[in-house]
Amino acid sequence: MTDGSVKINKAINKTSVGAVDIIVTVVSVFMIFMLAAFPERYIKTTFTGLSVWALNVLPSLLPFFFLTALTTKNKCLSLFSAKLSPLTRVLYRSEGVAAYVQIMSFLSGYPIGAKMISDLKAGGVIDEKDATKLSTFCSTSGPMFVVGSVGTGMFKSGKTGLILLSAHLISSILCGIIFRFLPHDKRACARTEIKKCDNVLYESVYSSVVSVAVIGGFIAIFYTFSQIVTDLKIFLPLSALLTPLIGENNANGVCLSIIECTFACKTFAEKITPLSTALTCAAVSFGGLSVWCQSAAYLIKAKAKFSVFALSKVVHTVCSFAVCYALLAIFGP
Repeated sequence: MTDGSVKINKAINKTSVGAVDIIVTVVSVFMIFMLAAFPERYIKTTFTGLSVWALNVLPSLLPFFFLTALTTKNKCLSLFSAKLSPLTRVLYRSEGVAAYVQIMSFLSGYPIGAKMISDLKAGGVIDEKDATKLSTFCSTSGPMFVVGSVGTGMFKSGKTGLILLSAHLISSILCGIIFRFLPHDKRACARTEIKKCDNVLYESVYSSVVSVAVIGGFIAIFYTFSQIVTDLKIFLPLSALLTPLIGENNANGVCLSIIECTFACKTFAEKITPLSTALTCAAVSFGGLSVWCQSAAYLIKAKAKFSVFALSKVVHTVCSFAVCYALLAIFGP
């Protein structure tokens, strides 16, 4: 490579980073202006986000954060990984620790998978390659949200909730198979015991409380951001483009799912059809910017490639839509 090419590449990299910084700064300043101009409206929205976190997320996530941290730090991990390694090597070309993280993510929901990847990387069980690979299929919602909140709560149907959950989890497994070609550390099977800590209970509780507090911050911020976007009708052009294809209600739901999936699911449930149900499953799998940022907070610590994670979420979204539509055709709404 010539000196000129090197200089051009450096210039491009600097330009791309600068562009991201500019976008983030503009959005941040604009949000500050909106908060200052309409404080009463957006203070209420932020409070609503914090209320959702305190009443729904905190009671469910905190125990899972603690228990997953506790089990990760003891010898159960090595036993669990050894038993499942034959299966994960065939499916994902990964060691058994992958199944451990995936199952915990299935049971607990966002962002447990990303946090466990970060913990395992910090404990020396996996390396950056493994962290990147695991991020492609260990980022899922859980049954409490999909079946309880969305299925039973929004769609008034436990059966629909089970179909949504099944499609969501099957698609996660498909993502693991699709991304099995990614490199991994073959020595991980010999490093299934995490580095010991002096006080397991204290560190498990401390890390859990800090993590769930960070999640609360993300939820409050994105609730407010979502309300600002809705008030300004920023997604109106995209909604207008999609409306002739999928209907106005579904188009609005798709736009909302870009930021936060809960609002999107509520919108899809207003007019229940096979299409709106499949789009709901896609929205849950996509997660929205809120889930992406929550996951990024941990994946960056694990030095996982966020671009690969982002691509996997898009693949997960497409697979979820297709699988859910197929399950609805077989088992009915």
